[in-house]
Amino acid sequence: MLKSMGVVIAGMGVLSAAPAFAETSLTGNVALTSDYVFRGISQTQGDPAIQGGFDVTTDVGGLPVYAGTWASNLDFGSPSAIHVPLELDVYAGVKPTIGPVSADFGVIGYLYPSADDPSDAGLSGDWNYWELKAAGSISPATGLTLGAAIYYSPEFPLKGGNALYTELNASWTINDTFAVSGAVGHQQVDAAGYFVTPTTSSDNYTTWNVGATASVHGFTLDLRYWDADEDITNFAGEVVSDQRVVLTLRRAL
Repeated sequence: MLKSMGVVIAGMGVLSAAPAFAETSLTGNVALTSDYVFRGISQTQGDPAIQGGFDVTTDVGGLPVYAGTWASNLDFGSPSAIHVPLELDVYAGVKPTIGPVSADFGVIGYLYPSADDPSDAGLSGDWNYWELKAAGSISPATGLTLGAAIYYSPEFPLKGGNALYTELNASWTINDTFAVSGAVGHQQVDAAGYFVTPTTSSDNYTTWNVGATASVHGFTLDLRYWDADEDITNFAGEVVSDQRVVLTLRRAL
């Protein structure tokens, strides 16, 4: 999910130098997870992943602006002819407040810089893709947040065509230490039979998750249950969207 950290740091310098920008900050995060699950599908065949990223935030005329980068190791269960070991995400956007709604409008690029050419395994298209994001949340009661999000891509990886992911989510902050959250999302693409299962194929699926977090001294421990309504397989024919419990330890930097 930016080509290099140098771009981010250079951008910070520009933002800091411009009088219209104020309160520019750089934050980071690192995590160790038992399984990297993205929209209900394991990206590491159920194996652990090391992840981390950096974010730059600033204020432009009263409008919060952000940009960042994030990375994780991968394992798609690919045949020996293809290797996709790394995901690098880059993103940017704005977070305006519209009445009671905290909004987030942005763009996300999903890059796979160390991946082999898909054609090496007889696949067409490209690994890299990007999405537009529109999200919003409200807080109807103290500690309670209700949200919704839409992600649109004009070309999903490997000739998936137009893709749309919609999500409803909620979280409840119990106190400064404990919180619970969950989400239900639906992914669909134009390409017929894009998501392969052991017995059939589909161009869409629904996923959901629920979990709890405990935070103390900059560390967050998240225990989360994931599932989906389709048994989607990876390139090795293994189901990677079935029920699973994921434990993640994060540290803010």
